[in-house]
Parts: sequence; structure tokens; C-alpha cells
Amino acid sequence: MMKEEEEMVKKEIEEIEMVEKEEEKEEEMEEEMVEMKEKEMEKVWVEMKEKEMEEVWVEMKEKEMDE
Repeated sequence: MMKEEEEMVKKEIEEIEMVEKEEEKEEEMEEEMVEMKEKEMEKVWVEMKEKEMEEVWVEMKEKEMDE
């Protein structure tokens, strides 16, 4: 009887450890996703700013040409 109980407990512990490992993996994946998203957002923002600056510069040049 004791042997069987020991086996059961061992199995439960193994299952718990597996679940914990899976959760850790998921957390890591989430962190990576967040980092990727942040980088992506940063890139998009930088591109927007560059376009904006370009437009402002073009407008300035056009005004200069008009004068």
C-alpha cells in the first residue's frame, strides 16, 4: 500500500512540475511578445516622426521657394 501511495505522490509532483514548466515557458513567450510589440511600436513611431519631419521640411522649402 505504501509503495502505491508513494508512486501516486511522485506522479502528482511530476505533473505539478510539468505544469509549472509550461507556465514558465508561456511567461517567457509573453515577455518576448511584449518586447517585440514595443520594438515594433517604437519603429512605427520613429517612422511617423520621420515622415512628419520630412513634411515639415518640404513645407518650409516650398515656402522659401514661394518667397
